Amino acid sequence: ENSWNEIAKMVPGRTPRQCRDRWKNYLKPTLKFDPWKKEDDELLVSLVNTYGTHWTKMKESFPGRSTNALKNRWHWLLNNCVQPMAITESENDK
Repeated sequence: ENSWNEIAKMVPGRTPRQCRDRWKNYLKPTLKFDPWKKEDDELLVSLVNTYGTHWTKMKESFPGRSTNALKNRWHWLLNNCVQPMAITESENDK
């Protein structure tokens, strides 16, 4: 985890940053990929309401999840669980 330049030399076609991101988000043995629970989703929503989308600030509340996993879950929740609000004509006139 200390020399991404050296690691990238052993992985053809990958930059040091790509190697680092792949490790931190997908390959690190301490990461967990269990299904998200309702309680996890509720905590994530609460933390986004508190911190905004500062995933690093929330990471300690989700042991074993990467910041990328938090971001991806948040966007999944937005796309699949939030109903778009209909704008009425009177709201358009404001």
